[in-house]
Amino acid sequence: MKSLYSFLCISIFAVLLAVTPAQAQTSIGVVDIQKVLAESKAGQSIQAQVDGRRIKFKAEFSKIEKELRESQKTLIEKQATLSKEEFATQSQAFEQKRVETIGLVQKRKAALDSAFTKALKKLEKEIMTIIGDISEEKKYDLVISKGNVFISNESLDISAEVTEKLNAKIPKVQVEIEETP
Repeated sequence: MKSLYSFLCISIFAVLLAVTPAQAQTSIGVVDIQKVLAESKAGQSIQAQVDGRRIKFKAEFSKIEKELRESQKTLIEKQATLSKEEFATQSQAFEQKRVETIGLVQKRKAALDSAFTKALKKLEKEIMTIIGDISEEKKYDLVISKGNVFISNESLDISAEVTEKLNAKIPKVQVEIEETP
């Protein structure tokens, strides 16, 4: 009886081992998109172009703002010598110029923001293509953004490889700004 019991236990154990599926190995890659954007030549190119244009706009609008302050100061100084109608006309002209300047600043800022967004989208599209290529090449089952990962092994991070391939494929993205008068 004891040997029958031992035989049954060993048989059940053997059947359970045979039926247990082999654990599948999942291959995962992690990409830090923000790091790729910041460290790639194209990402740095976009940022440099936008920063340069912002500096240029800031200098241009500082000059216009200074001219407007001087015009306002002159208008205030003339107020005592001008008739009410003439002062009202000049005040209205000054206000119109001020409003036009504000509108121009807003249009240029919107154009710059739009150009920046378009350039980033173009770059992100290239990044996604490269990630797809790497995923196919290394047979990853899953590639996820570093922003969605709390903790991971550094060996899963493919950001440097993505950056390297991106630099080779597209070292610069032109930021095309629609000029406003």
